[in-house]
Amino acid sequence: MACLAVTVAATVTARDNLEEGRRHGSEDVQILAEARTAALQARADEALTLVARGGGRDFEEHYQAAMARLDGLLAQAEADVSDAALQRTVRIVRQQVRTWAGLHKKIRELDDRGQYTDAVKLATSQDAGGITIAYLRLHDALDREIAQRNTTFTDTAEQARRVIVWWGPERSR
Repeated sequence: MACLAVTVAATVTARDNLEEGRRHGSEDVQILAEARTAALQARADEALTLVARGGGRDFEEHYQAAMARLDGLLAQAEADVSDAALQRTVRIVRQQVRTWAGLHKKIRELDDRGQYTDAVKLATSQDAGGITIAYLRLHDALDREIAQRNTTFTDTAEQARRVIVWWGPERSR
């Protein structure tokens, strides 16, 4: 009977650890990774719109769709998170998205008015307040948070493994 009680206790503890890792690790990683992918797609479509020199309407539509997806994923992450660190990261990323979107609008205005060279210059600017830096900041923030969430999941999975090993067959005899 004691063996059964020990096995049940170990299983419940391990399950709780894995559930904690899923909730605060793998689910967060999935949303953040999808957000990073949407940002990357938007950045590529933005560049392709310029490369098309007036013929990039489809790329612009794809850019808008990717940015809408990014915004939706960030809203989901912000609403679903239970810890302040992730909420802080999402706020940073959203600020960079707003900066990027504002600069994108200026790029489109320049390009649409035939000022292609000025549009490319703005799109490739390495200035501190420029679009490239805004994109890199949001990408880096997402990368850091994904790495942290992966660590969280790995740590809780390891805790679950240790519980099972510690309460394993040798202990229950």
